[in-house]
Amino acid sequence: GIAAPETVLAIKRVSPSVALILCSGHPAELDEMMSSMAPRLVHASLYKPFAPEALLNILNEVFAA
Repeated sequence: GIAAPETVLAIKRVSPSVALILCSGHPAELDEMMSSMAPRLVHASLYKPFAPEALLNILNEVFAA
């Protein structure tokens, strides 16, 4: 399969303005991936399991921008 960083880059090539939110049940891997990518590529990240309010807050940020 395709890795998350390659997926992020492929999505951004097709739609540069899309706000990506990455979710993972593996916090260390997600942190490592987020630190290896340019900050402008991903809007936010969430660790699973997450409270619905956490996702709602991020979505509100995206839609307010």
